Amino acid sequence: MTESTKTKAIARRVLQYIRENPEIRSNDEELTCKIAEILRDLNWKHYFPKDIEEYFERYIYDVFHTNRRLSLQLEELDKKLSRTINIEPFHCPLNGGGSSTSPTELIVAGGSSNSAIEKGRKQSDTILKKWLENSSKVHIIDPYIFKRSHSKKETKDESLVLDRKYIEDLLDVIGRDKEVDFIYKSKISGDTKISPTIANIVETSISKQNLKAKFWVAPDLHDRIWISEDSKGNTSAKVLGTSRDGIGKRPTYILDMPPEDIREYWKYVKHLKEISQKNNSRPTHYKPENTKKTENS
Repeated sequence: MTESTKTKAIARRVLQYIRENPEIRSNDEELTCKIAEILRDLNWKHYFPKDIEEYFERYIYDVFHTNRRLSLQLEELDKKLSRTINIEPFHCPLNGGGSSTSPTELIVAGGSSNSAIEKGRKQSDTILKKWLENSSKVHIIDPYIFKRSHSKKETKDESLVLDRKYIEDLLDVIGRDKEVDFIYKSKISGDTKISPTIANIVETSISKQNLKAKFWVAPDLHDRIWISEDSKGNTSAKVLGTSRDGIGKRPTYILDMPPEDIREYWKYVKHLKEISQKNNSRPTHYKPENTKKTENS
């Protein structure tokens, strides 16, 4: 699908939702959120220039807030597009619409309480663990996969217990006796730095799970995508709406990636590995070239 056709498809989906829910035309916030959901549902930001996505979001927002005639303009747009593209009516899977075969799973948080977080994590882990049961190799692309948010009330001993649980739960989802590539982000300082404690726990726990792991630290990364390969070379992938530490703390989604898009995304995975620094035993932080030269001199 070309960039132009993809943009037209998004316009049609926005229009479909407004037609089915005329009451939201007077609710700026809900409409804006719904447009964002539709954009995420199409998952086009992984395959098309970011500036196109931002342009379309800005266009919809500006039109709606400046002259209150969004629906009329989209009606006119729909007439022009009707001869160009024909897609099925859109039902947002994130609010219960659509068919039971929808590829989107919604993880409901319910708040910032411990029970809400546990509920979200359990639902997410159940989905991912079942999906990975027959995998022989897993690729996890997530900038913050080894980052757990620490509460200010945690003692040092409590943090150690929670860090260990966080990593062990992650590896339990992946499973045993398989290969796993982690592509993530970590810098020497700042909020992306991986603590030595986490790195030690990962290194120890990996061997207990009999996992053959490789750690690729990238200079920059935004995607949250898991890819599974089975022993026959078949692949499947899921797009996550947030990093693992955020699951359960806010509503998010797990979205199946279409096969044709997986083939295209593999090219980006290859690129990520080319610009990343690899370690075969534990996660490390990214070392800029000038830092490495200084260390080796």
